[in-house]
Amino acid sequence: MKNVKNRRLLILVTAFCLFLASPALAHPPSDIQMKYDNLTQVLSITILHNVKDSADHYIKSLSIKANEDVLVTLDYTKQQDKEKQEETFTFSKICKGSKITVTAVCNKFGKMERSFEIN
Repeated sequence: MKNVKNRRLLILVTAFCLFLASPALAHPPSDIQMKYDNLTQVLSITILHNVKDSADHYIKSLSIKANEDVLVTLDYTKQQDKEKQEETFTFSKICKGSKITVTAVCNKFGKMERSFEIN
């Protein structure tokens, strides 16, 4: 009876440790780099997200807002490479003073959001 209780306790502790370790194996993007060219109205985005396997652990979605209006939402099933996900967009209706917000979501754990104002 004592052996069965010890075994159950060991299984429970092991499962708990694996549960705690799973977010450590996954992580949100480490940075979102954005560059907007006023002349061409092109927004370039680089989402830094280092992974071992870009088909298993990747940026799941990207969304771009101007003020509170959603301009773009993209869903991915893999990351372009093991270091980053890059996108380029042309927006002709973004006005000076608009707040641009970019959100990137990891398929395993976490998200990052960055904003800047169009000058």
